[in-house]
Amino acid sequence: QFLPWGACPSLDKSGVRSIYWRIFLGVLDSKDASKWKPKLANDRSRYEGFKEKFLKNPTENKEMDLALNNPLSQANDSPWQQYYENIELCKTIQLDLDRTHP
Repeated sequence: QFLPWGACPSLDKSGVRSIYWRIFLGVLDSKDASKWKPKLANDRSRYEGFKEKFLKNPTENKEMDLALNNPLSQANDSPWQQYYENIELCKTIQLDLDRTHP
């Protein structure tokens, strides 16, 4: 049984902080700890698949117009615009991952 957040003032030193974060964020079910390991492995695998699918490096697309496929292009449909947005999103996701998986 897990205690409420306020009942653990030294949670940051206890070694279970990441578990509490995962439960509070709804990543893990607090009632069945035996399912945690396979659930986390599946979630990590799905995340890696998403990264491979969506985080394409624009330099790999050699057939696109160089005026559009240019890191300095300000065009909304430039693959570099999406690439830079994805990089920022990845930084935010990494912050959350660091909190839940130290």
